[in-house]
Amino acid sequence: MTHPVRPQAAISLLTAGNLAIWVAGGARFALGSWLALELTADPAAPVWLLIAELTPTLCLAPVFGLLIDRLDRRRLAACVDAVRALAATGVAVSAATGRLDFWTLVGLAAVAGAGDQLSTPSRTALVRQLSAEGQLLSANARISVTTQLGSMAGVAAGGVAADSVPAATAFAAIAACYLISLCLLLAVRTDSRTAAARPVTPNESILAGFRTAMGHVRAAGGWSSPFLVVIVLAAFIKTYNSLLPAFSHEVMHFGSAQFGALDAAYAVGGLTAGLALVRLTTARSDTGSQALQRQAHTGLVVLAVLTGVFAFSGGFGMALALYCGIGAAFQTLTVYMVACQTLVPLSVYGRVFSGFNFVGTVLVLVLYGTVSAALHVVSPTLIYLLLAVVLACLAIVQARAAAENGGIRRPTPVGRPTRHRPTSGETPP
Repeated sequence: MTHPVRPQAAISLLTAGNLAIWVAGGARFALGSWLALELTADPAAPVWLLIAELTPTLCLAPVFGLLIDRLDRRRLAACVDAVRALAATGVAVSAATGRLDFWTLVGLAAVAGAGDQLSTPSRTALVRQLSAEGQLLSANARISVTTQLGSMAGVAAGGVAADSVPAATAFAAIAACYLISLCLLLAVRTDSRTAAARPVTPNESILAGFRTAMGHVRAAGGWSSPFLVVIVLAAFIKTYNSLLPAFSHEVMHFGSAQFGALDAAYAVGGLTAGLALVRLTTARSDTGSQALQRQAHTGLVVLAVLTGVFAFSGGFGMALALYCGIGAAFQTLTVYMVACQTLVPLSVYGRVFSGFNFVGTVLVLVLYGTVSAALHVVSPTLIYLLLAVVLACLAIVQARAAAENGGIRRPTPVGRPTRHRPTSGETPP
């Protein structure tokens, strides 16, 4: 029996599944970091968990890209959820039997990291596949809201569980979240004609994804490409988080409660802006989406200004308001992400975005190392100012591109001609 495809219902299922995944991820991060400290008494233990989570991207990104483009994406994402649920269940069993150790947590972090790099591009490809162009921004805004909300709820739940719930029970609950996502994903109906990815020929190198990704950057405008904005903003989000403790303690002389309030203010700002973006794009549909894309560089300007002012914030109240605004301004990333999605054919989606995940991960590690070293020499204030300058330059480049191209770039043929005929709903690469 053939089930009809209902795009709105499918997007709702994917959105709910995304919420479950991020609750699981946030709880795993908070609980795992705390347990790693308890098991090793080493303050660097949570850092090793982060490295274990990032390692699959650094080592296997090209392979992941090929898998995403070769296999059915819905089934691939479902299998990933099943594997993550099994891994969390294994940790729960280890905790219940008294055999939980640090390396078990490292293994779970590695499995979760690999799962994220396979699941996220697969799910975003499904979102694009199921959304009309005018509805894509609204769908991505909903995904962004559930990401923020799920991460906040997960971290809070993991922190509470670390002190009040047996580790076995907590990890069993994390496994249950992955299973919920799996069930929701299996309920999603897609059109098999548009679900098919272009077959990967045997002579294609696993490094072809990076060449394809760079081809799309050149076709989309090189340095003025929205891909560059997405990579920079995604890396800067993590950089802001790594700078905040030192800025709060050394510059503003805040206590732990005030630091926690600043961190929460960022999340509240992002969640509020995400909800506003959902409402705006739902109400205005295609017209609203295009208008936002034409003016997306304004969000970069606002983010640059707020960052520069935040570096010299004079008190807790002002810092709280500014950091909330910074969280809201970072929702500009969602608009640029949609621009990137519309520029990438579904047939090469996995290879392109896995390539960018690799580049983004390397940039994050470089920024982490650079910031850590710089904090021994300069004030966090100066680093925030440098970030503001980079964002301002990025805004100028994007404003010029918007003026030259009407704010919306159209795909340009990338790579060599191919005799392959694209599937329904795809743009040829």
